Amino acid sequence: MFNMNKNIWQVSNTKSTTASSKAIWKRWTAVSEWPEEDNSLEWAKIEGDFAVGTKIIMKPKGFPKSSVVITKLIPNKSYVTTGNIPLGKMTIEHTLVTKNGNTIFTHTISLTGPMRNIFAKFVAQKMADNLPEKMRNIARLAEKNG
Repeated sequence: MFNMNKNIWQVSNTKSTTASSKAIWKRWTAVSEWPEEDNSLEWAKIEGDFAVGTKIIMKPKGFPKSSVVITKLIPNKSYVTTGNIPLGKMTIEHTLVTKNGNTIFTHTISLTGPMRNIFAKFVAQKMADNLPEKMRNIARLAEKNG
């Protein structure tokens, strides 16, 4: 789903799974394991505890390493990371809810700033195109490993 607001570029993907919300949260917070679910990453590491203000550094395949900071956190419910892009910001929001015995989780990528559409074209759109597979992998691994 794309946001058509002129001041923001945004894409979102939602997946439902039989895995528990605890299992999804465990996948999300195991930063060093992100490349298992996201084949666009070479590696990822966190500099401290999974908490507001902590930096996460990752190396996407074919791109230089980048970093984000955890800017919002509601344990076992949601978290947001924010990173810099040329003349703007990229935020990725992760939310989960339990409904009718399933866990529904969503990733939303948002870009702001005057270069957002250019950055989206060359970088973020690749992330967006990868979201459905990444979400399937998260669900599969969470269902398998509980």
